[in-house]
Amino acid sequence: MATVDDPALAKIVVAQIHFRAAECALDEAVMDTRDVGLSWQVVEGVLGMTRQGANKRFHAA
Repeated sequence: MATVDDPALAKIVVAQIHFRAAECALDEAVMDTRDVGLSWQVVEGVLGMTRQGANKRFHAA
């Protein structure tokens, strides 16, 4: 990873790392929910997503 000297840019890098970690945690949580038998409809409702949006986001995960 390139060195970021500007504190404002460093904040972006840190935020991006946290964002990616949160995406991974969400993917895992969704798959865990599905593994215990909850429907995609329930998952979509909790996430506030449409069926199409959830399908695109999570079926590839």
